[in-house]
This record gives sequence, C-alpha cells and structure tokens, in this order.
Amino acid sequence: MLISAPPLMPVIDGRILSDYSDQVVFVMNWQTTPKQLAKKAQEAKTPLPQFFADEAELRRLWSLPSTRRALLNQLADAGFGKEELSVMQRLIDAENSDLFDVLEYVSFAVKPISRELRVAKAQSSIFAPLNQEQKRFLEFVLSKYIQSGVEELDDEKLPNLLILQYQAIVDAMEKLGDRNEIRDMFIGFQKNLYASEIG
Repeated sequence: MLISAPPLMPVIDGRILSDYSDQVVFVMNWQTTPKQLAKKAQEAKTPLPQFFADEAELRRLWSLPSTRRALLNQLADAGFGKEELSVMQRLIDAENSDLFDVLEYVSFAVKPISRELRVAKAQSSIFAPLNQEQKRFLEFVLSKYIQSGVEELDDEKLPNLLILQYQAIVDAMEKLGDRNEIRDMFIGFQKNLYASEIG
C-alpha cells in the first residue's frame, strides 16, 4: 500500500505515518529544496509542539519580544532556523504571514492570515489607549512589520525605529515619553497584535 502525505517539514502527518510504515520515500524539488532542509526532514522525529503545550502558550510566548526570541533560538537549536521556517512559509503559501501563523498552522492546523490582515483586525485594540503621536509611531512600526515581518517587532530594533521616524532618540522622547514609557508601549501593543480573537 502506498500512502501519500503532505510536506514533511510543515505538517506532522508524514512523521506520524512514518512510524507505522515499512519504508518512507522523500520527494523533493531537485536544486530547489535546500540540502540542509532535506537532511532535517529525514531526521525529523519530533513535531514542533514540543516547544509549546498548546496554541495559547504559543500565543503567549510570541506576544513578548524576549520570549519570542527565546523560542526562535530553541527552534533554531533544534534545526528549525530562519531558513527552514522561511521554506515552511513558502510551502504553505504564507510568505506574507507572520512566522507565528506558520507555527500555528504546522502545529495546530490553523489557517494563516497575512500580516496586513492581522494588523487590520488588531488596530482598534492597539490604538485605543494611545495618544495621537504614539498612534503615529505605531502606525510606522506596523507598516514596517507588514513589509518585512516579525523581526521589526524585536525590542532590539526599537532604537533604530525611533531614529528612522524621529531622527534622534531625544526627539522621540520629547514626543512619546521617557525610555520606559516608549518601551512599555512598544512591547505592550504586541499582546493585542497576537490576541486570540485576531487569528
């Protein structure tokens, strides 16, 4: 009997079926599939949910830059680095989606949404507590996120984003508040961006 399974890296079906099969044949695109990813697919035995118990935990980890960075480091250490996650994005036709959506799809079969739609759905809850200048800055940050992805939301990027928008940190502080207020706003809005009612 021959059983055809979905792509091995982004979906766990093939890994589960391989445990009950006598032989496994990998079908890959010649000179398109990166060698490292092909090797990782052959070695892969553990599905991604080993890194988070459920969808709520993934959402909680992803909503804070520090825990998101730690999760991405754990995934990279396990062989699911940036290149492998990018390949998964392409395999599931989610290049305009957040990596969160890729992980959510691979682990829990939740259909990905685009970064643009995620922002549109979260905008009212993100902007509700903000003054006009804070709103203007976060609109700028969110445009960068839509364009480039979740890397723009790392707290280590905050100084660069402030300089891009205001030319100097001092000028940003005059309009947005002190460093702690700016940082709290930057980290705080991400909880709304990844809230469960958004996806």
